[in-house]
Amino acid sequence: MLNAQNIPYIKKGPWEKEEDEKIFKWVKINGPQKWQQCSDTIPGRNSKQCRERWFNGLKPDLKKEIGLQKKIKLYFKDIQIMDQHGVLYQNNQKEELKMQQKIDFIAHLENQ
Repeated sequence: MLNAQNIPYIKKGPWEKEEDEKIFKWVKINGPQKWQQCSDTIPGRNSKQCRERWFNGLKPDLKKEIGLQKKIKLYFKDIQIMDQHGVLYQNNQKEELKMQQKIDFIAHLENQ
């Protein structure tokens, strides 16, 4: 039976570099699974914390996805510039060229 003396301590707050390294090592060896066993190697962290840390902060392709999403939002923001009367801003040829370059750049990022 659990009581206050044998309840394991659950660490909260920022992750330390050593903890992140242990998760990277775990995923490299075992893949992104068996989080309970992974948490056994990191004192004070539970399986849910380890899983969420990987999928929401450490997963290598996550940063690439977030960067691409930001670039796409900026692109659409540039397209939909409104003037004072709410009429869609008509881009001149120079701005259309810039937009085409952005489209090409986004397509290049998606294909990497």
